[in-house]
Amino acid sequence: IGTGQQYNNPIRNVASVMLNLALHGKPPVIYGTGAQRRAYTPWEDIERPVLELILDPERRFDGLTVNIGPGPQVSMSLIELATLCYSTAHRLTGRVITPETHPFRHVDPGGSVASMHTAVCSDRRYRMLFGRVPEPNYEHVLHEMGQAMLERPLDFDYSFVRKADLGPKGYPAFLRTHRL
Repeated sequence: IGTGQQYNNPIRNVASVMLNLALHGKPPVIYGTGAQRRAYTPWEDIERPVLELILDPERRFDGLTVNIGPGPQVSMSLIELATLCYSTAHRLTGRVITPETHPFRHVDPGGSVASMHTAVCSDRRYRMLFGRVPEPNYEHVLHEMGQAMLERPLDFDYSFVRKADLGPKGYPAFLRTHRL
């Protein structure tokens, strides 16, 4: 996540989508219960290791698979992420937006990735290669993202949904009938 992450695509970049909706006074859509846990990695936290992996003249990393970013120790639920987005939107706009004033819109996707309770990577190899893993400051990152979004507001572009390869079932029925 971070400034520059696409925030007008309604089917990817969950932190950006949630924050963009909150900045416009709209509640986020949460697929499933919202208890699912994910670890979000600010791109600034991993810029150096990514460049080192790519530009290593000694080719020490050839053939390795490396999970880039923090592991489960910084994971948060989708509800926690949405709540952080609400508080960021409040700080940036002064608009009162809370789970009480703008309840989350829960959608049952009918069994999908949303049903996977925890999806975070192991950072063991990252620590071996680069030392300490990032310790994201999510409030700071979301604040920076929100400022950039307010400077350049974008509506959701639903052509992404029509063009997306979302498997044999297509995109969720919710997106076929509703607009965020």
